[in-house]
Amino acid sequence: DGPVGLIGGLTRLTLLSELKAHVLNRPVLVPELPEAAAVGAALLGGLACGAFSSGAEATASIRYPQRRIEPDRRLAAWYDRLYNEQYRPLYASLKEINQGFQNFKPE
Repeated sequence: DGPVGLIGGLTRLTLLSELKAHVLNRPVLVPELPEAAAVGAALLGGLACGAFSSGAEATASIRYPQRRIEPDRRLAAWYDRLYNEQYRPLYASLKEINQGFQNFKPE
């Protein structure tokens, strides 16, 4: 089980990235690429004009640092216990109610 890559604007919130590492009990990799959407658009432009022959070649052309966040084993065990002892039984007990919401439509 290798590290999990995180993407998107919420990766700027270190606390949220740390929480994901603890909950998943796996290291997470956070790219230090603040304008990822612009970089992606530039790579697509490069594909469109023939600068790259494939998406793989385009993505291989960029380099950026990544921050690795390791899970705290104590917190990971706590979240695992919370999931198994609280969430799973709660989910099972609410399953029928949640299915009822699917049939609830405005008149």
